[in-house]
Amino acid sequence: MPFLGLGYVVVKRFWFQIHWFLGITAGVVLAVMGITGATLSFEQDILRLLNPEVMTVEPGERALAPSELVAKAREQMPDKAIIGITRSMAPDDAGQIGFEGGRRGDWHYQNPYTGALLGKPERGHDLVHLMEDIHRRLAAGDTGKAITGASALILILMCCTGLYLRWPRQLGNWRTWLSFSWALKGRSFLWQMHAAVGTWVLIVYLLSALTGLYWSYDWYRNALYDLTGTPRPNPPAQQQQAQASGQEKTQRGECAEKAPRPEIDVDNVWQAFERQLPAGLSSVTMRLPEKAGRPVEFRYLDAEPAHSRASNTLALQAGDLSVTKHERYADLPAGGKLIRSMFVLHTGEFFGLVGLIIIMIASALMPLFAISGWMLYLDRRRKKKAARATASGFTTANAAGQQTLISFASQTGFAEQLAWQTAGALQAAGVPVTVKPLAAIEREQLSQYDKALFVVSTFGDGEAPDAAQGFVRRLMPEQSSLECLSFAVLALGDKQYETFCAFGRKLEQWLSGNGAKALFERVEVDNGDPQAIEQWRQHLQTLTKTTMPEIKTFADNYTSWCLSERRCLNEGSAGEAMFHLALQPLDGQLEWQAGDLIDVLPTHSEQTISDWLQATGWPSDAEIDGEPLPQWLSKRELPEPQLAKNWKLELVSKRLLPLRPRSYSIASVPEDGSLWLLVRQSQRSDGKLGLASGWLTEQLNIGDTLPMRVVRNERFHCREMNKPMILIGNGSGLSALRAHIRARELAGANNNWLLFGERNAEFDFYYREEIERWQQTGVLARVDVAFSRDQQQRVYVQDKLLAASDELKQWLSNGAAIYVCGSMVGMSQAVDQTLKQILGEAAVTELALAGSYNRDVY
Repeated sequence: MPFLGLGYVVVKRFWFQIHWFLGITAGVVLAVMGITGATLSFEQDILRLLNPEVMTVEPGERALAPSELVAKAREQMPDKAIIGITRSMAPDDAGQIGFEGGRRGDWHYQNPYTGALLGKPERGHDLVHLMEDIHRRLAAGDTGKAITGASALILILMCCTGLYLRWPRQLGNWRTWLSFSWALKGRSFLWQMHAAVGTWVLIVYLLSALTGLYWSYDWYRNALYDLTGTPRPNPPAQQQQAQASGQEKTQRGECAEKAPRPEIDVDNVWQAFERQLPAGLSSVTMRLPEKAGRPVEFRYLDAEPAHSRASNTLALQAGDLSVTKHERYADLPAGGKLIRSMFVLHTGEFFGLVGLIIIMIASALMPLFAISGWMLYLDRRRKKKAARATASGFTTANAAGQQTLISFASQTGFAEQLAWQTAGALQAAGVPVTVKPLAAIEREQLSQYDKALFVVSTFGDGEAPDAAQGFVRRLMPEQSSLECLSFAVLALGDKQYETFCAFGRKLEQWLSGNGAKALFERVEVDNGDPQAIEQWRQHLQTLTKTTMPEIKTFADNYTSWCLSERRCLNEGSAGEAMFHLALQPLDGQLEWQAGDLIDVLPTHSEQTISDWLQATGWPSDAEIDGEPLPQWLSKRELPEPQLAKNWKLELVSKRLLPLRPRSYSIASVPEDGSLWLLVRQSQRSDGKLGLASGWLTEQLNIGDTLPMRVVRNERFHCREMNKPMILIGNGSGLSALRAHIRARELAGANNNWLLFGERNAEFDFYYREEIERWQQTGVLARVDVAFSRDQQQRVYVQDKLLAASDELKQWLSNGAAIYVCGSMVGMSQAVDQTLKQILGEAAVTELALAGSYNRDVY
């Protein structure tokens, strides 16, 4: 895992913006360079295919000697001096002969068996030349060359930032790096494809960009020469100066007539060359000297060359046939070989046919990143624009009496979200509103409003959420005059608890008892039931006599996540197994805060569904709403088989409710690179695993995807990093506490006190090494652990807290905030009673009102 330090989030967001900006600016240019580069990958093979009569010949009995080839060429083009001969050892390859003209000569293909000139490969030549010009210069001269060079630099930066942005915590998990699902749709599919395919081609793009810069910038090329210890060739300025000097001499008449090339016995020299190479060769080019006294130069490839640019150079004096130079590629130092191999590295030919194909495919894929990047950018921009429009359109009336008060009491943030959703729907219908937390409401404020809507959740044993305890203590024990107030209550709860919606009912009774009139009957919501929330919207729509937009329940906020790691943390424990899970979002968005929750949508196992169908006698091949029955049932609450045995299938869709999401505290922060969960594998009385915990800890396989959504739990967020934090929890409650400690480590906030309890230190001390490291580095100023089964008399976290009463008071006097996470029954209640015993009930209530006593319990 990469080093994660202070400011990681800011840095990551910065590089994210850089990656996007470079992608949308240089993406089109890189796409053009990629397509043209892919076209040029097999340039010579394409020309050979289009011009077989020029580049290939029928093998004859004997190839002509060099002198014969020269003579035949002079017969056909008597007005041009010959500068060289190229011969391939492949029997069906045409040779080439060079004439004076142009910077590198005027080369024509020649039949090595007859000496006939075959001309040049005209078909496709202009197109290939255009593709090369576009690839290197965008067909725009020096300006285009500057743009392509800059784009190559941008590609390097984009590869590096892209790698940084998607660096997974589990480096060895290839699925996290390389896989993506075709079943995904929309932004999730685009992002995962962009990221996964980008990882496939990352090394290829880096290689292409780093080698391509060789032809883009003199400074880069010279730096490579210097780094590799390779002598630099004459710089362009010196070559231009030499050319200018030659022109000046010509103008002065010093070279008024160009001297003819010396006559060379080419056969004699050729034979001398062949004697120097007993191992053979695959091709050779002989360059004839321009002036007398200069050597004949042979540039040749070995019989099995490393690549097409691994050429060797042999120079022979035409007179005595002495060797003046013999430079072999194999003898070059590593730096020299690198410089000589720059082109074949760029094309992939360095790695053979496989390399050529890989580079070609990667180049052809370049438009994919430009297109998907632009689509992701436009989608992101569209959503931001819509959010700004919604925010700018939210206004309230000036006088309180003209407004509808919407007040919320939330423990996890869901009630607050629904309150704002209700406000937005009313606002869209033209109803002025104001939104306030219940904790901020005073008695006189209630009398200022004609209408009030209360969105409240129930916590613990039918209590108000912690933040609303002040309202309960200040207002509800006394009588108030609320005859002018009309109200409605949306009560949130969970029917698994006997105290379902208890606080909502108490609030309604108090309002009615003080003269307020109900606008309509209380609406109770079981675990976010969308049908109940729709009923709430219908009531409001009837009340306002307007058409109101949908109040979203955030069910559509589920995204796909991949299970990248799972391990049991307490093997051998006498208690239930505890698992550490790590998950990666397929859209790459790691966005949450320490204290937030995750909702997962579990499914029944195939075995469970099979057993249930067998017990009910329902046909497994039936369908409901166009979906196979077993698949449909896997996402529904299943009654006892005996109850459903005689049901008609057409009524099933109305009777079976969808499975409710299960919430878990998040154990990590985005800087950890993945979302962590701490999940206890619960067992039911019949020995079967719990639905959600069994699904997460046993049924899912590594690499499987699952729907999840991050739930903002603002009440459990850290409000001020500079203040001390006391973290109390047991069992899987360590998850949220661990996230807070990690966040504070990154922020440099070291004034933290952890109290943690479990069964046995040997087996159940989760994240022990990390906690001990935090102790050693000072992130945790104090740690108290209570392992209840490690001594004869059981000890719990509340006992450790009571024993440290004086230290607790000292920490609180320094501004510390208390965060409790873990089991509601038992630990949470005992800690709450202990705090009241140490500090007094009024002081604990004041801490809760001030946001200094926060609980995430279950």
